[in-house]
Amino acid sequence: MKKRLTISNNIAINMKQIILFLFLSPLFGYAQIGCNNLPLNYSTYNKALSSVKGAKFSYVDNINTSRSSFITIASYYSCDGRSGFLIIGLQNREYIHKNLPKTIWMQLKQASSLGTFYNQYIRGRYTLVLKN
Repeated sequence: MKKRLTISNNIAINMKQIILFLFLSPLFGYAQIGCNNLPLNYSTYNKALSSVKGAKFSYVDNINTSRSSFITIASYYSCDGRSGFLIIGLQNREYIHKNLPKTIWMQLKQASSLGTFYNQYIRGRYTLVLKN
């Protein structure tokens, strides 16, 4: 009987710790950053990718890229619904574009060839430039 009490007490303590963590975590930086509070500049692409993926946006959309042999993922993140970040996976590497108009995103979604549209209208444009 004593073992059951100990196990029961440990579970109760662990549940209290979990609830406390969930309640207090936003106060200590575990909550998502709003997209309006993202840094204007990044020192590495990995920091930019991590920051954008972890932020809270008012508009987030993805493309099912199974029809493409070139593009493996395509995700769009926007604060204002007019322009935003495009994260695109090409052959096992992710790239990030900044200030991509939503109209271009919508056209990419409807394109008969994702890779052709990307190369023609996005690649080399809307580039996220790193700053030191």
